[in-house]
Amino acid sequence: MSQTITYEVNKRDLMRVENRLKGMERKAPKVFKAAINATAKDAVNLMAASADKSYTVKSGGWKRNMKTQKASTGKLCATITSKGKTLSIIDFKFRGNRATPGGSAASTDIVKTGMKKLQKSGIKAFRGRGGNAGFSKNIWQRKGKSRLPIRRLSANSVPKMLEMTYKGNHGISGGLKKPIQQALHKHINEEIKKLI
Repeated sequence: MSQTITYEVNKRDLMRVENRLKGMERKAPKVFKAAINATAKDAVNLMAASADKSYTVKSGGWKRNMKTQKASTGKLCATITSKGKTLSIIDFKFRGNRATPGGSAASTDIVKTGMKKLQKSGIKAFRGRGGNAGFSKNIWQRKGKSRLPIRRLSANSVPKMLEMTYKGNHGISGGLKKPIQQALHKHINEEIKKLI
């Protein structure tokens, strides 16, 4: 799975900077390049911090899963791309029980809202056990009353969780678009001050 966020300057920002750089308009692309790249770095840190506050994933590796394509004077936009596979429920805070008659269902807390039992239509989820690492490192649930077939339960991928925090579904209320846009304007002003 992959998610992409792009930041670029708009025409209004371009005109505002050129007006403030009277006589030095040629330096506007360098101002934007530096400001956009600093903003992209801030955006990665902000998304990682927000996701960390929202999810109980044991080692999210938020920054490790994000790659930034930096802006240049010829291309005044930065792109942050996140890639990663769907995570197992065991990667989050969970309490898993072996499949025993009358035993309680496995529980998980993915978005820091408290433990919830993994049970659907009276069929309880359980943690696999045995020598097979693929089986024992996952949470499973029977598809019906009989012993087989079973299905593996999984959670979201790192890119999906980052997208949810960016949009404001988890983490900072209202999402991250506005704080990142404010960071861009702050960095533009800082770069202009260096030249004036």
